Amino acid sequence: MSDKLLKRQLSLPGFTSKHQALLKSSIVAIVGCGGLGCSAALYLSGAGIGKIIFIDGDKVDYTNLHRQIAYSTFHIGNNKVECLANRCLQTNTNLNYDIYNKFIDDDNIDGMLNNAHIVLDCSDNASTRIILNNYCKKNKKPLIFGSSISYDGQLCVFDFRKNNKCLFCVFPDIEKVKDTCDGLGVLGPVPGIIGSLQATECIKLITGIGTPIEGLLHYSSFDTSFMEYFIEEKNCSIKIEDNRLEIEYEEYINNKSKYTLIDIRPLISQWEDEESILGSIKLPNPTVEDIVKLNKKNIVLICSIGQMSLELVKQLRDKGILGWSIKNGFRGI
Repeated sequence: MSDKLLKRQLSLPGFTSKHQALLKSSIVAIVGCGGLGCSAALYLSGAGIGKIIFIDGDKVDYTNLHRQIAYSTFHIGNNKVECLANRCLQTNTNLNYDIYNKFIDDDNIDGMLNNAHIVLDCSDNASTRIILNNYCKKNKKPLIFGSSISYDGQLCVFDFRKNNKCLFCVFPDIEKVKDTCDGLGVLGPVPGIIGSLQATECIKLITGIGTPIEGLLHYSSFDTSFMEYFIEEKNCSIKIEDNRLEIEYEEYINNKSKYTLIDIRPLISQWEDEESILGSIKLPNPTVEDIVKLNKKNIVLICSIGQMSLELVKQLRDKGILGWSIKNGFRGI
């Protein structure tokens, strides 16, 4: 990396080569390569972040250009992740990066964010925000939330390494939010301001310089005001869209590729006396910690009559892990 690129940053009082080394060794994920993501990515790459993970399934559209400053008419119709990564490389030629030209969901999130040290939520819809909140809370990854709509912007830092303040503490009804830039519009510079603040908070978290924001920061471009609001930790449980605790065995059979079936019947002799459930993981009489250690997704538990499995599913849900019990257990098959 060119010394000239970082000369002004390294001239800051209290900012040393050790702080720069921390930035160089960090991996930051940017989910959403729109107005917020463009601004954040450009400043983070310029600051010397070692690796950026770019995630977005969208293509550049003409209506994006007034606020998504990394793109031009030349990029229209191209994948945003590729365009933004290439633009950041023009600033920092030593930037390492991964690109995922897809939208994030519960099934693919771990593969994309497993190695990330910090996640920037630069998305524009409630469902993605919920998925990111749940994943980062479960895995103790700092999440830097940014949003912009109309004339306003908002910023939060959820440092799950230190506390459990989360998206639902701030927006308990976020599942009902439908507003987007498409519907209400957005003043072009607003996402640039919020994305720049997200990058600033990210640098502060990595280097330990300064004090990260602890509340909800609200910016109004109408009167050029910044207001910070206290966030009360409410011990929110991780939100799960499928609230059912039990499913029928037939549903499992019809969607086997989606689930991980775990046979938890306590007596191994039962597996010898009764027909084995093909494809199941055998884990006799487990604790919830035993199940968590398997590190599986979309867990389905089956026991003899459905009671033990139901109780364990409740404990898994308390830990934010998606799981179901086969109704009436092996007896109901």
